[in-house]
Amino acid sequence: MENRARIVTEIVRRIKEETGDDFPVLVKLNATDGLRPGSLKAELGLDISQSVEIAKLLEQAGVCAIEVSGGIGEAGGVTIRTAINSPAKEAYFKDYSKAIKSAVSIPVILVGGIRSLSVINYLLENGFADLISMSRVFISEPDVVLKFKSGAVKKARCVSCNLCFDPEGIRCNFQFD
Repeated sequence: MENRARIVTEIVRRIKEETGDDFPVLVKLNATDGLRPGSLKAELGLDISQSVEIAKLLEQAGVCAIEVSGGIGEAGGVTIRTAINSPAKEAYFKDYSKAIKSAVSIPVILVGGIRSLSVINYLLENGFADLISMSRVFISEPDVVLKFKSGAVKKARCVSCNLCFDPEGIRCNFQFD
């Protein structure tokens, strides 16, 4: 695992040399490649036990937080899922983040289709993550956090249709009712 993580730990080391220990360095870590078990590529891929070991190495290298993600293009729809239209489909990397969180003492950030305030609260209250990260939600609803805080909404409008990946620029192209 040290060899596998070497490029990232060396980058972190160099950043620390240039900026000092007070400069925060966060790493987005794949917890899984998402390759199907039994496939030839899966033997070379990344699994959660390896990701936990890499997370420990990153912590030792001085990383101050890890954002847990997953998937590579060859694996298909692991990274960019569609039709996230129910709480059950949200937070699809949560089990990976919980495993990593239990192995390190630095904050763990979770990303992956998170849309609902109830899911966010559940994840934080049950030790899946220390922080929540969202991306596509902000394309259609940049003020969703303010809406959560004010009680105006309990769930973001975004359903991960992926129409926001527009050749003319990133923007929400979904037709809401």
